Amino acid sequence: MNLFMDPELIHEMNEAYVDWAIEAATLAFNEGGIDAFQISDDWGGTNALLISPEQFREFFIPAFERLVKGLTELGVPVIMHNDGNIWDVLDDLVNTGIKGYHPVEKSAGMDLQLVKTKFQGKICPVGNVNNKTTMVTGTPETIKTEVKECIRLGAPGGGYIIATDHSIHDDISTENVLAFIAAVKEYGNYPIL
Repeated sequence: MNLFMDPELIHEMNEAYVDWAIEAATLAFNEGGIDAFQISDDWGGTNALLISPEQFREFFIPAFERLVKGLTELGVPVIMHNDGNIWDVLDDLVNTGIKGYHPVEKSAGMDLQLVKTKFQGKICPVGNVNNKTTMVTGTPETIKTEVKECIRLGAPGGGYIIATDHSIHDDISTENVLAFIAAVKEYGNYPIL
């Protein structure tokens, strides 16, 4: 509601949050041991963005870009966790300077091959093994097949990290987690088979 009723409040909140986040990240970085920053947010649902692309561009993309710039000035890459269907703002997100995009959610229509092709050399896609169906109800064989397919699509030329298209959650059996790990070990090496 505040996007319409009090847009200045949204801008003020974004400014305060970005200032705090950069300060906190700088403290953590100065303590050592930071190889990358991951920012997690969800801008999309299964079928579309949660708000219009224009609203993202007005209220959130500029603040996010300032956050990414502040973090990358520390000399480490930024990975964005942003599940859901975010096609309408993916160009904007990539242009903020992120280096990785997680999870390339298959069940939300995010096509790994298209992401890889369109943004080759700009971002490293992460994920795309379906954690809602394949990892939950699949067999070790179907998991192996999907892992092979994701590696086939994402690995050429480097710059891809195999993972589920969100997380490993309670509905995924240990057997299927082990099948995923085994398939990654078997097929996730160069040269790609």
